[in-house]
Amino acid sequence: MLKAGVGIFASVAIALAFWYPLQRAHRAYIQRITEFAAQAVKSDIGDEIRAQFLAQIQLAQLYGLEGSLSKKEWDSYAAIFVAHHPGYSALLLTDEGLHVNSSFVLAEAQPQLDILFAPDGPLRRTLREDDQKREAMLSPAFILRNGASGHAVVSPVYHKGQLRGFLISILDDRLFLEDALKDQNSGGYGFAIFEDGQELYKLPNNDSDSEKRLGQDVELSLSGITWRIRVWPQSILLGAVEPRLPQFALVTGAIIGLLFSTTLLLAWTAHAKSRELGQARDELEFRVQERTAELKSVNKTLEAEVQDRTLAEASLRELSGRLLQLRDEEQRRIARELHDSTAQIVGALAINLERLQEAVADGDSSKVQTLLAQSNDLAELATTDLRTISHLLHPPILDDLGLEGALPWYTEGFTNRSGVLVRLSMPDDLGRFPQEIELTVFRILQESLTNVYRHSGSPTADIKVFLQNNELILRVSDCGRGIPDGVLTANRNSLAMLGIGITGMRERVRQMKGRLAIDSGTGGTCITLVLPLNVAREPAPEAIWDVALDCLAKKPA
Repeated sequence: MLKAGVGIFASVAIALAFWYPLQRAHRAYIQRITEFAAQAVKSDIGDEIRAQFLAQIQLAQLYGLEGSLSKKEWDSYAAIFVAHHPGYSALLLTDEGLHVNSSFVLAEAQPQLDILFAPDGPLRRTLREDDQKREAMLSPAFILRNGASGHAVVSPVYHKGQLRGFLISILDDRLFLEDALKDQNSGGYGFAIFEDGQELYKLPNNDSDSEKRLGQDVELSLSGITWRIRVWPQSILLGAVEPRLPQFALVTGAIIGLLFSTTLLLAWTAHAKSRELGQARDELEFRVQERTAELKSVNKTLEAEVQDRTLAEASLRELSGRLLQLRDEEQRRIARELHDSTAQIVGALAINLERLQEAVADGDSSKVQTLLAQSNDLAELATTDLRTISHLLHPPILDDLGLEGALPWYTEGFTNRSGVLVRLSMPDDLGRFPQEIELTVFRILQESLTNVYRHSGSPTADIKVFLQNNELILRVSDCGRGIPDGVLTANRNSLAMLGIGITGMRERVRQMKGRLAIDSGTGGTCITLVLPLNVAREPAPEAIWDVALDCLAKKPA
């Protein structure tokens, strides 16, 4: 019994003698690997933040070169910037006194502006602490309205060497860090980021025991503030690399007769585990070296962008090319608007002149005077339309009365001028719609009735306007000769025969994400327009000029 006890004690002692130093070595390797993981996380966050700084500095330089941007241009640049940078919820342009000149703010970020611009808020503290204001700055952390922490990124804007203001963005720490660390989330490590003792971000499903025992801290300095980054291995990673030495030690103690062979087995197992951990360490060191090289490259790029005026001039030339492209697109849109608006008035004038010829031939002097007066009014109206291109106007009656007032007024005038009997059917309580929807319906009605008069030969036209399934529907039908075969098919010849009228109608409907159907035969033509009321308009490349061009449609033909 004593020998058995001594044997058991000796077995346990031998097992512990093998197990304890190997366990310590294993823990030392885990800590070393965790240190490299912490450096990799530090590199990822630092790279991402500096890349964001670079993008915002480039936008600030662009504004400084331009001197000023229109509201449309600002909204376009700001929307693209916020959409392509996760975690950003607002972009503001201020003067030197922090008075906001232009802003692009997502709905959830609107309440944060009061915190940001408070007299003792993080923004003013940042600018007081940085007197030179030559580089991008990161404000101290502040609490957002949703309870999360956030930062403001401040970039000075210089024009001809003079400080003109600041380009300021609001950054949600949680969203930003989730995107920056998405490549690290599957590596089996937990992360936490602190600033001045305040926790900015912590990976969900935290293993608090591993954090206390094996957590490693590194510091990341960012433009006047310092983040403390803590990294620790999760239980799933520890289970994957945990050695089986304790089990082998117990087997050694239990099988006294095979002590030597068991010892060799344990030594071999320890060596294999050490080699695996060494390989893991080498891989992490290689990754840190790669990240360091990338960081150096990014730093060189940042210095070149800030100091090298040649790259700024290249960006300016690219912007000029884009403006030339927009000018060409504007000319195409003006051609369409001239056809849809002024051409309708001239068409009405042509109708009156035809009727005037008939009145002169009949010797009806009173009718001649009336038609001359009407023709004079139409000519003045066409002249006024051409002069109002730069005045940013819309059809006044459409703005004041909507479709309920504009459609009856236009159809009655069209009947009087053309002799085509137009019957209009629409609900009494149709109500008002967004301006773009009302203008689209009005323009397509104009073009449809003009085509009835010019091409169909129909003595009547029927118009129906109604709501169905949250869609606004316009239907214009006649009993004329119809559209010739092959014109409506999609080929190069048919596009030439269609001209700008139907092509312009289709383009308007496409931008509104609606549907346009044209059914034509020997019994007449029916045009059906369907516009959804809850879908935003598709942005067109010429959106910058839409407001100016809509003034061409001031009066119906």
